[in-house]
Amino acid sequence: MAHKSTTDQIFTLDTIIDCRTANNKPTWCAFLDLRKAFDSVPRRLLLQTMMKRGVEGKTINMISAMMKDEWSSIIMNDQPQKWIHIQKGVRQGGCVSPLAFNFIPNELAIRLKQKNYGVQLGPDVNIGLLLYADDIVLISESKVNLQKLCHEVEEWAREFKLTINEDKSEVMCFNEACKGSVRINGNILKVSNNFRYLGFILGKRVKDIKHFENRLRSMRVASGAFLGILNAMKSITISTKRQMVQACINSVALYATEAASREEITERIIAEMEKIQRRGLRVILNSPQATANETHLIDLGMMSVRALLDKRALLFRAKVSNAKEGSILKNLVKINYEEKLGWEKRCRDLLDKYGLDDCMLLGEENLKRWRRKMHMAIWKADREWCIQRMREETWKTTTLFCDMNAVTWKMAEYTKLNPKDVNGAREIFRLRAGFNCTNLCQFIRHQTKNAICEHCDWQIQDEKHLIEDCPRFNNERTKLLMNLKTYIDSDEDLNLMDVVLDSWRYEEKKNKLELTRNQVDEIDAHAKEFIKIITKSKKLRRLGRDKT
Repeated sequence: MAHKSTTDQIFTLDTIIDCRTANNKPTWCAFLDLRKAFDSVPRRLLLQTMMKRGVEGKTINMISAMMKDEWSSIIMNDQPQKWIHIQKGVRQGGCVSPLAFNFIPNELAIRLKQKNYGVQLGPDVNIGLLLYADDIVLISESKVNLQKLCHEVEEWAREFKLTINEDKSEVMCFNEACKGSVRINGNILKVSNNFRYLGFILGKRVKDIKHFENRLRSMRVASGAFLGILNAMKSITISTKRQMVQACINSVALYATEAASREEITERIIAEMEKIQRRGLRVILNSPQATANETHLIDLGMMSVRALLDKRALLFRAKVSNAKEGSILKNLVKINYEEKLGWEKRCRDLLDKYGLDDCMLLGEENLKRWRRKMHMAIWKADREWCIQRMREETWKTTTLFCDMNAVTWKMAEYTKLNPKDVNGAREIFRLRAGFNCTNLCQFIRHQTKNAICEHCDWQIQDEKHLIEDCPRFNNERTKLLMNLKTYIDSDEDLNLMDVVLDSWRYEEKKNKLELTRNQVDEIDAHAKEFIKIITKSKKLRRLGRDKT
């Protein structure tokens, strides 16, 4: 159906369970699996059912013609195998197939509605069945009534020649001990404490923490499989890589989180998700491991996982709150509001957090304006959180970073560069930090006050200490100074910090020092050689981490 998604079904089921549990009422659910439903539905019965429900004329003739005299063959080694006459089922991947198949489960819904089976949530809300493609959920207030629902499903399956897979079908009981057994086709259904429904982990304890933990595991798997491929794609732009990370990693982490009735996600899970997100952003910008996640987010114009979770929850609330009057979703929102359930409390807290008005009963135009206002509020709060986090955890570059035109660099200014070499990457870092130490940013990016030099126990191991003071590099430092004296006579002009960290600006002094372009290039070459030497140590590359 249009504008209906798996999240709507998950929200419906979660609200039913949460509401009845809050009122100390038991809920019995049976999750049934149909064996090869799309491939085994009889075409003759399907066409008869469609005509029975009002599909006629050209539409039924067109669908009938598509199903008539259909043959298929498997191609192996570029050679078609034996042709098979397809006499049942709907076409896999066909545009009409999902809509046509829905007429079969719809007969089950009509049958159960006539007998008024299910749980009563309000004067106008009675739900006993949830359907999404071939996924069936039976809902009842007791084991006896659930068994009656199963008998109805048995009769419906026999009528349409469908087979129920008892091995993959399970029963869950909420807020009551699961005593006794539920049978279907004479077989006892397995009783489970957890079940994955449309990708959402339902727990017997009515906690959504298991779903968030599952999202974290799935995010790790997706990141491990995808980032290696992304890193090898040298020719695509940064903006394209950004979109790929959002589609392949962020979407995995955020699936169905907006329908969760309780905000069970912990700081530990958020931190782990942000760690994986940071890994993907490092691949996009080719940045060092010690780079702060907050700078990545600002550089690429992306939101943190924390902000994305809040945004999805508020967008979903706006959608269901403005659903058609009298619809199931609209009634479920009212139930959440009246019963003060966990999902409503979570949304109310988010509205207060971002200073937003309630999004219920808005027109189409007002809803669009509210969404824009919500997006900007979350965006601004996320940026302020990033800056605050940087101030708390970093020492040197935060002030300069914050002064970088009030952090207003846009993505277009990065995508033009699309670095394919070291120099291009350094230009990216120059834009990112507004910091003149770009040549050494691979190991000084956002170091902390407590970073101690491991060689000489100097209190602060910053770039000034490494270049000018650390005895570990005395020989290299002397060699660099001797090389520079071949071009410059005055010791006053030999500032290693200028030469090594700011050689691009050092070129501006060539007129004053009467240097040629070749001499400037040779100075840069010596400086780069010095950089190469002092950055060989793996320990130095980890300088951005806290060392106490």
